[in-house]
Amino acid sequence: MRILHITDLHYTNQIGGRTKQKKLLDNFFNDLEKNVKKIDFVIFSGDLVQRGDKI
Repeated sequence: MRILHITDLHYTNQIGGRTKQKKLLDNFFNDLEKNVKKIDFVIFSGDLVQRGDKI
């Protein structure tokens, strides 16, 4: 059984932060595609967003 655990993404909608996060996430998912054949469960814990403000 393969479990992917992701935590504390801290997604931001601020200019500059989005560009860095997009590059990081693109690289992360490309790496997963190349190196992990199957994931049975994904657990996301921690903070999804950086702040709780309105956009």
